[in-house]
Amino acid sequence: MQNGLNHKSPGLLRQVGHYFGGQIAVMAAGLISMPILTRAFTEEEYGIVNLLGATVLLVVAASKIGLSQASVRFAGRPREGEEQNERELQSTILMASLVSATFFALAVVAGACVLLWLGSHPREGHGLLASEGIQRFLFGNRSTAYLMVLAGVLIIPRTLTSIMLSLMRSERRSKLYTVFSVLMRYGSLMFGIGGFFIAKSMMPEMGLIGYFGGVLLVEGGLTLAFLWAWWREHGLGLSLTRSAVLRMSLAYGLPLVIYEISSILVGYCDKYIIQFYRGLEDVARYSAGYGVAEMLPVLFTFPVELAIVPQAVRLWEESGASETGEFLSSAAARYVVAVFPVLALFCVGARPIVTFIASEKYADSAMVVPWVIAGLALWQGFCPIVSMGFMVRKRTRALTAILCLAVVFNVALNIVMVRMYGYLGAAVTTLVTYASVLLLAGLGSSRYLRVPWRYGAMLRATLMSIGVSAAVWLLPIGNGLLPAAVKILIGAFLYTRIMARIDDSAQWGLGVAARWLRKHNLDTRWFVLLTGCRPAESEAVG
Repeated sequence: MQNGLNHKSPGLLRQVGHYFGGQIAVMAAGLISMPILTRAFTEEEYGIVNLLGATVLLVVAASKIGLSQASVRFAGRPREGEEQNERELQSTILMASLVSATFFALAVVAGACVLLWLGSHPREGHGLLASEGIQRFLFGNRSTAYLMVLAGVLIIPRTLTSIMLSLMRSERRSKLYTVFSVLMRYGSLMFGIGGFFIAKSMMPEMGLIGYFGGVLLVEGGLTLAFLWAWWREHGLGLSLTRSAVLRMSLAYGLPLVIYEISSILVGYCDKYIIQFYRGLEDVARYSAGYGVAEMLPVLFTFPVELAIVPQAVRLWEESGASETGEFLSSAAARYVVAVFPVLALFCVGARPIVTFIASEKYADSAMVVPWVIAGLALWQGFCPIVSMGFMVRKRTRALTAILCLAVVFNVALNIVMVRMYGYLGAAVTTLVTYASVLLLAGLGSSRYLRVPWRYGAMLRATLMSIGVSAAVWLLPIGNGLLPAAVKILIGAFLYTRIMARIDDSAQWGLGVAARWLRKHNLDTRWFVLLTGCRPAESEAVG
């Protein structure tokens, strides 16, 4: 039963390691920036930044017109004699992305200018074109229109960046992907924060304009540099663009545009609903708790997704449905065994962690952390796996229909829950929606690709994660950051010792860790203490 993953493990695990290292660096950037931004921004400014960020994310999803998904599906390492076709595909995708991104950027900039003009010319009544209606579009702050102009231009580099990262994934160039992602993240962090403080020192109300200006400067520059290098390396050119290639890519990718937009709306529409019913301050509090909660799920699930999807597609093409199903089953079981306890134990220290990262004024945001972590762990970890049947059979419209239903359900439930319970209601809605979507997607996808789920292993790991976390949470050793860290360490010790004895997937993971320790000639005493077995024993069972 382990062969579905093991025979592909060396290359796959190496890619996961590269992505994981990059995500650690990106998460570290979040740990650096969040304490600065939550303290430097007012709650209103922090709410505006999060709402604009969600808006840019939505527009970028549309501006890619499905080409990022098409590049993962069709691009990659070409077989002998197919290099010309590969260059045509990449040239066509990059040029079409540039044209599309420019169109959407101009549309957003023009819309911001119209809103700015209408807001400056009061009209009678309380309709859409009245100043009150315009203010609601601008989140209650007229200067947001100027920020929308910068955010609109930012669409171009972010669209091209997404396309290039997809091409790197398809070629399994995980190191280059990691370098590009880390440079972009830290460059945006330094220039954005620097621009904010410089602009604010000259004119207090210009702080956010300086922030977005700095982000645009560094992301635009890095995107141009990497695009030029990629173009030169692959011998691409305008003469290689082909309308037939574009039609093929759009036929596959366009249905996934609605899917991607729907998935973003499921995750971010709650912020707009909170702003409408509760105001920017509650948006800021919800965003602070959400930002802390998503750090660990993204750290663990994003690398796995980046490595698993291209690998599963290749297995489907080369080995067929049976081996692909075994591979996905192994990946799912090992994901639950390795990741769920980490996320559950993180919830034990949610309040002191949120207070430490985001400051005391956001301490109450900790109540959203368990709900958001549970929802993201399910969605980000399992969606690529349960929906693989749709992907390999090119039944993307069915998956899109499920996501569209999820958006309607999410919006309706959020309206009810936010009005009744505030931003905590939005957090609960996040978990309920993601769980419902996964259930529907899994049932639909099983028609096209059967995955022999290892329910026993996943249930054991889930119950053990919850049980151990609840036990250490009740320990009477205080509620500060240090006591929380002690509780988490005790919980990790208990979980590892128990699962090492009762679960095959945990034993496989220990075998991987043991081989890594031997390869790097590291001290294994801590390994023996934590797991209760020696590296040689772990390698044998792994």
